[in-house]
Amino acid sequence: MTGPARKIDTAIIEDNIVRMIFDASFRLLPEVEDAFSRIRDCEKAKAARMTMDIIIENSRIARERQLPLCQDCGSVSVFIELGQSVCLCGAPLPEAVDRAVATAYERFYLRKSIVGDPLERINTGTNTPAFLHVDIVPGDRLKMSVYLKGGGYVGYDGFFHGIWKGPYWTAGEKWNIGDPKVADEMHGLDDTVCEYRCGKEVGYGIIENLVLGSFPKYGF
Repeated sequence: MTGPARKIDTAIIEDNIVRMIFDASFRLLPEVEDAFSRIRDCEKAKAARMTMDIIIENSRIARERQLPLCQDCGSVSVFIELGQSVCLCGAPLPEAVDRAVATAYERFYLRKSIVGDPLERINTGTNTPAFLHVDIVPGDRLKMSVYLKGGGYVGYDGFFHGIWKGPYWTAGEKWNIGDPKVADEMHGLDDTVCEYRCGKEVGYGIIENLVLGSFPKYGF
């Protein structure tokens, strides 16, 4: 004999997904911010300390001004562990999840990146559909995680976003984007760490470039 099923309205799931998308977009956990500060204090290289300072400052600005932590607001993946004794009522689960995503991205002014037909590449305007993964587990509880996954990091010449090359590893590249073949290869290259010079001033940062063509108005 089994006990009565526990009923959970998908409206509750929907509301929580909206809240979780907000938290993931604008807030870092305090322990993550503390870890960044410790990493910064342990770094010996000036460029590395400057990079960590930027990340920490970015986190503060995002939290205080409610600006996204990253301009790439990601595709939404929802992972649900659903107890086999749970009975969902209300709107169908996929519908509730997509509605939550659409609501969050509209309400919080997040960048919408999802396209419909992969060949036509037309933005859906809602950042849906989301990626929904459901595992049936014993019990009468529901556990949910929401991830925002960035995209576009297609790599270049063996390098990919976040690839580990060892401590204090550095290298450089120079590109002649006047060459159409090079410009085509560079089109989707993202997150390039750069050194910038203006007179005697030197700065470091990350640039996400996009090569689209010539712009005579701006002199190139």
